[in-house]
Amino acid sequence: CVWDRVNSNFRYKEFVPLLKTGQTAIRLQNWEPNPEPNQQPGRESNQQPNLASVQQSVEIPVLACTENMPLLREEYAADGLVQFLPASLWKQIAGTVGPAEPDVYIRALAEEGAGLMELEELEAELTAILGGDYDFEMENRIQEKLDNDRMLAGYRLIIGAFCILLAAIGIANVFSNTMGFLQQRKREFARYMSVGMTPGGMKKMFFIEALVIAGRPVLITLPVTALLAGLMIKASYLNPAEFLAQAPVLPIAFFALAVFGFVALAYVIGGRRILACSLTEALRDDTMM
Repeated sequence: CVWDRVNSNFRYKEFVPLLKTGQTAIRLQNWEPNPEPNQQPGRESNQQPNLASVQQSVEIPVLACTENMPLLREEYAADGLVQFLPASLWKQIAGTVGPAEPDVYIRALAEEGAGLMELEELEAELTAILGGDYDFEMENRIQEKLDNDRMLAGYRLIIGAFCILLAAIGIANVFSNTMGFLQQRKREFARYMSVGMTPGGMKKMFFIEALVIAGRPVLITLPVTALLAGLMIKASYLNPAEFLAQAPVLPIAFFALAVFGFVALAYVIGGRRILACSLTEALRDDTMM
């Protein structure tokens, strides 16, 4: 199959069949131009080679077809056509369709249930076999997965600690403002009670203030976060349903509830102190704060 780049994207690829149903053979062609017969090696020729005359091809029989894509772990070029051939067949056609590339992928499979120690021993044996004759790069995919999981866990830890630090700064600011202006609020609510406000009305006012202070940053950041997440989903061609299935909804909800809870706690402490003091004395005090 060949990737249909026009009607699909890199994340959700759709493929066009390379072979037709019932096809019995496929032809591999080499379009590399060869030098002219009368041209000496090392000299340039002004005449353009005839591609039709230098085209070389081989016919490979098709024994069976399948619609299942192979599980390829290596990363190949997006526009490249990847073909897998037996080594014995390649020895027969290599001289016609061109030499092989110098890079070769070898996949070594360990026994089922093998641990990291067994994989390291296998890696040491392969290094001893290939080390003297070839330049190679070895890849332990189990170890890479474990390292990747640790990296993601560390990333989440750093981002979470940074968010907690910002939240702690904001909550400390709320407590500081609530307790720092407590004397002024005593005189303010003493005036309100002098014109007929009841303690129940004061509690409602505290509730509204706490709701505004805690809800304002949430209402501002949630639409911005949703907009940025939507733009990133669109740019990465990700299915929104897949993103929502993995979105950190519970941590965000817990974080928002914690903000509301600490703001409410600050106002509860401040309100109790205001109601516990003598508002008449606070109204008589003309000290400027």
